[in-house]
Amino acid sequence: MKKSPLPEILLALLAALALLTAWYSVSYRSAMKHIAEFQPRAEQYARSQAVLNNFFGELVEYGKKNPAVEPILQQAGLRPASSVPATTSSTVKAVNH
Repeated sequence: MKKSPLPEILLALLAALALLTAWYSVSYRSAMKHIAEFQPRAEQYARSQAVLNNFFGELVEYGKKNPAVEPILQQAGLRPASSVPATTSSTVKAVNH
């Protein structure tokens, strides 16, 4: 009676799947290690972003009370340029005379 090659094929398939699983496991652990290394940097970035957003919010509020800051806010891109052109002193003199 001839012996069937099925057990050897299944054993080879099992060995290949075991090696593939081991490779995926090592790859996953390596990726998790890299993520863990970058986590503190991401948290620091988020904290810095929150501080800057708070500062810019307060700066815009300050600009509402002190219009002299308005050109600086517009230049920094924190407030859009007004669509109404600013009146200059020559325009005011021409209207008054």
